[in-house]
Amino acid sequence: MKNEITGFNLRLIEKMQEQNITKADLCRITGLTTSMISYYCAGKRLPALSAAIKIAKAINTTVEYLAHGTSTANVPSYSVAENKISYSSKKSQLKPDEQSLDSLFDLLNQDGQARVISYIEDLLSTSKYKR
Repeated sequence: MKNEITGFNLRLIEKMQEQNITKADLCRITGLTTSMISYYCAGKRLPALSAAIKIAKAINTTVEYLAHGTSTANVPSYSVAENKISYSSKKSQLKPDEQSLDSLFDLLNQDGQARVISYIEDLLSTSKYKR
């Protein structure tokens, strides 16, 4: 069975509009090139997981929502004002052990974060580790 992603670009544009973030803002926040953001918005390409994670954080949504239209969650958000980017986290809503994990996750570069997410997805793919 083929797992196809359709509508990524439409959900990306929708969330950008909701957050009042332009393509230029998204480039500054994520570090991705203007041409790549344009390709994603036009539906000509899909981002790699590491890029999708950056984009999802920047527009206050989840990779799952962008890919499939489901599973929006309270995620960290970015705001852009006068060309300054500030990161606003919802850490106060997390339990102490969740805050510790979040802090450790933040120390990883994008490749490390992608590997952690991949590992968690692998663990969840078996019933042994699910609640």
